[in-house]
Amino acid sequence: MVSYGCPSLLALLTALVLFMGFVCLACDRTEITDAGPKLEPAAKLNGRHVIVISFDTLRVDHLGFMGNDWIRTPRLDSLAETSIVFEDHQTVVPTTLASHSTIFTGNHPHHHGTPGNGWMVNSKNDMLAEVLKRAGFVTAGFVASFALESRFGIAQGFDHYSEEFDVLVGERAADQNHRSAEAVTNAVLEYLDAEPTPENLFLFIHYFDPHHPYSETGSFVDLYANADIPLVVHPARRKERLRALRLARRYAAEVSYLDHHVGRLLLGLQVRGILDDSILVVTSDHGENFIEHGESFNHGLTVYEPATRSLWLMRMPHAEKGGMRITGPTSSVDIFPTLLAELGLEPSSDVDGMVIALSSKPAREDRARFSEAARSLRPGPAHEGWRNLDKPRAIRRGAYKLIQVPKEGREELY
Repeated sequence: MVSYGCPSLLALLTALVLFMGFVCLACDRTEITDAGPKLEPAAKLNGRHVIVISFDTLRVDHLGFMGNDWIRTPRLDSLAETSIVFEDHQTVVPTTLASHSTIFTGNHPHHHGTPGNGWMVNSKNDMLAEVLKRAGFVTAGFVASFALESRFGIAQGFDHYSEEFDVLVGERAADQNHRSAEAVTNAVLEYLDAEPTPENLFLFIHYFDPHHPYSETGSFVDLYANADIPLVVHPARRKERLRALRLARRYAAEVSYLDHHVGRLLLGLQVRGILDDSILVVTSDHGENFIEHGESFNHGLTVYEPATRSLWLMRMPHAEKGGMRITGPTSSVDIFPTLLAELGLEPSSDVDGMVIALSSKPAREDRARFSEAARSLRPGPAHEGWRNLDKPRAIRRGAYKLIQVPKEGREELY
């Protein structure tokens, strides 16, 4: 038990109060400060191409290279051997559009102005594709989820934006239009084969898997049909264990299916001479709650670790520094500034994230990292909307994580 008088917790609470002073303004903002002076094209880049791959709803504890001893992810495990692995990485918000807006700007939702799915990304944000386009890159995006459709403004700066879906609402109990990992990989390879590779290319590739709905049949499902998958079960959810086990097996199948088609993509990039000339970022927008806490096979309503812990790998050109593990705390706001720094570019405005040194030197363990849910656990009347002060939020610093749930008047310290 830690008392509320301990210095570490007092600092945690103080940081959260200061942070929430900004957050309370997020959903009511109609303007975002201008991005500032435009970036001049770089004379020399530390990498010919940039590739960003994002996985929707991927739990980091379902990857072999992150310690899982029963999952089958051979392609991603192999990629990790040639990449820098950030072992303690957190998303700032566990929902797709808001999280990707953070990845593309280096800012928290209360700064970039997109707190959840269905919001518009403000055109005054200076997005990664825009920065790279000004530096001379041809920019192409391939998305697998309706949440990232260009209608929401996330496609700023892209010359080509592929958003065709093969699973529509109502099919396989789908709650949004999306497309399979196989279809995404096919679309990218077809694009690359259509014309010669430009001198500088930026590829953004988003995979919907392993987001619900999960496949019920197929060879990957068969892999885990009788697997005794370890589950953490909340005491109030004991009766759900058998159902959760069935879903967890299918979730594992989705991860292995994803691994297979990402392997096809990586091989395609390699044989086309693109991979070794690239800085490759692989990340997940967020994780997924099983039945550890209040949400059941869902995300967006809470800020517990299963939903906020996420993935970050960086593969440098020709696998430089491959196999390095960075154990210090990192956040999704750090991806944008770190990638630009490694390229030799700078953002055109201040960002919330920090440049992470790609070295084995320990990072700051006392750094505070913030996260917020995408919406309130118990929204008020429709005319009130979902205000940021109602959302669950958390601050993690060192060995402690403090969660506040305003709608229930509850705080939890881990």
